[in-house]
Amino acid sequence: MPDHLIIFDTTLRDGEQSPGASMTAEEKMRIAKQLERLRVDVIEAGFPASSNGDFAAVNAIAKAIKNSTVCALARANENDVRRAGDAIKGAKSGRLHMFLASSPIHMKMKLRMTPEQVLAQAVKSIGWAREYTDNIEFSPEDAGRSEPDFLCKLVEASIAAGATTINIPDTVGYTMPWQFGELIRNLRERVPNSDKAVWSVHCHNDLGMAVANSVAAVMNGARQVECTINGLGERAGNASLEEIVMAVKTRKDVFPCTTRIDTTQIVAASKLVSSITGFPVQPNKAIVGANAFAHESGIHQDGVLKHRETYEIMRAEDVGWGANKLVLGKLSGRNAFKNRLTELGIELGTEESLNHAFARFKELADKKGEIFDEDLHALVSDEQVTPEREHYKLRTLKVVSETGEIPHAKITMGAGETELTAQTRGDGPIDATFKAIEQLAHSGAKMLLYSVNAITTGTDAQGEVTVRLERDGRIVNGLGADTDILVASAKAYINALNKLHSKQERLNPQLAA
Repeated sequence: MPDHLIIFDTTLRDGEQSPGASMTAEEKMRIAKQLERLRVDVIEAGFPASSNGDFAAVNAIAKAIKNSTVCALARANENDVRRAGDAIKGAKSGRLHMFLASSPIHMKMKLRMTPEQVLAQAVKSIGWAREYTDNIEFSPEDAGRSEPDFLCKLVEASIAAGATTINIPDTVGYTMPWQFGELIRNLRERVPNSDKAVWSVHCHNDLGMAVANSVAAVMNGARQVECTINGLGERAGNASLEEIVMAVKTRKDVFPCTTRIDTTQIVAASKLVSSITGFPVQPNKAIVGANAFAHESGIHQDGVLKHRETYEIMRAEDVGWGANKLVLGKLSGRNAFKNRLTELGIELGTEESLNHAFARFKELADKKGEIFDEDLHALVSDEQVTPEREHYKLRTLKVVSETGEIPHAKITMGAGETELTAQTRGDGPIDATFKAIEQLAHSGAKMLLYSVNAITTGTDAQGEVTVRLERDGRIVNGLGADTDILVASAKAYINALNKLHSKQERLNPQLAA
C-alpha cells in the first residue's frame, strides 16, 4: 500500500498574510468548512496570540470541525503556546504548531539569540505544548538557510522533547528543488530519531519553486505538505494545494503516496477563497484557472475530440469543473434558500441578516433566472459589512458612455444619516463612477487594484469586482457582485470604503509596511 501524504492547509493562517486578504470570523468559518468537505487532513486556523479576534475564530473553528485536525500556530514562547493551547480546546482533533528561527541570519539579526539558546527555547516550548496535546509540530524557521549540523541537533532535540511532526520551511523561497530534496533526505538520514516524527515541508514561491520543492521533498521522504488554496500567501505565495494533490493523483507511477482529498471539491474551494479574499485566479493557473482545460489550437481540439487523453492528463470533472449545479430559481422559497446556504457552510447569524440576503437573492433571481452555488457565495461575500454597520450605501447609479463623448456618471449614496448626490466625468464609465463616489466620500484612499471576474458562465453571469484601497498604511479589499458590471464596480468601491471607515478591525489587519 502507498504511504498516506498528509495535506496541511494554511490558507486561513499564512494565506491571510497576503496584503488585503484578512478575513472576518464568519469568512474563516466558511473556508474551514469547505476545507473539511475537501477532506484536508490538517487545517491551520490561525495565530491566536496575534489578536483576540483570531483567538475567537480559531476556537470556534476548533469546535465546529469534526473530520479534520485543527491546528493553531504559536511562536516558541510561553504566552503564545498557552494562548494557542486554549484556542484549540474543544477540538475533536487539535494540534499545536510552534516555530523558532534557526538560520544564522535570523538568530543573530532577529532573535538576538545564540544557537544554544534557540535549542533550549525550542525544547521548552514543546514542553508547554504537551500540557495541551500530544499532537505537536515544530518548525525551524528559515531551515533552508540554516547550518546543517545545528539543524540536525535542533530537530533531534525537538523530537526527543515530544514533537510528532517536524516541518522544514523554505521560508524565503530560496532553495532549488534538488537542493531541498537532498536537505530532507540528509536530515532523515542524519537525525538518529527521525523515524519518530512525520517529516513535513512548507515552501514559499518567491522563485516560483514552491510546488517543485514540495514534491521533491515528498520524493525524499516528506509525508506532510503545507500548502494553500490557489497558492495564496504573503509575497509570491505558498505551494498550491490543488497542484500538489493533482500531481500526486495523476502521477501515481511516480509518487509512493496518496492523499485522502476529495478532488471534486477543489474548484469550489478555489472559487470560495478567491471570492472572500478578493484575489482573482489567473486564467492560465494550473487546475483551477478558467483556461486550465480549454483548447484553442485546432490540432489540440482535433486530438481531444478523437481521444481525450491525447492532450488532457486529467478530467475537468475530477477537480470540480462543471459541478456548479443549478440549485435555486426565482420561485424558490426562503427555507430552500436557507437550507442551501447551510449546505454550503454559510451561516448568516441573525434573522435580519438572512432576510436581507434573501431579499437580495430574489432581486438577483429576477435578473438572472438561474442561481448557482458560486452566485450564492458571491451574494454573501458582497454583504461582508452588515447593513447595520454600513456607513456608505449605494442608492442609485446612472452611467452614460457613448462613442465620441466623454463618459459621465451620476450617483446617489447614503452617508450615515444623510443622502448625497454627485455627477462627474471620467476617462471611462468606471473612472467616472469612482470619481463620483470619491467626490462624496473624500476618502483620500489610493487604489491599488481593480479586477473583474465572471462568477459563472453565460452572458447573464454576475460580474464580481475587486477593488483594493490603501490609506494611511491600511489595505482593504472591497467586493461587489451584480449582473451589471458598473453596479458591481460601485458596490466594490463602496464596500472597500466601508471597511476603511469601520472601527471594527479585520482579524489580522494588513499594513502596507
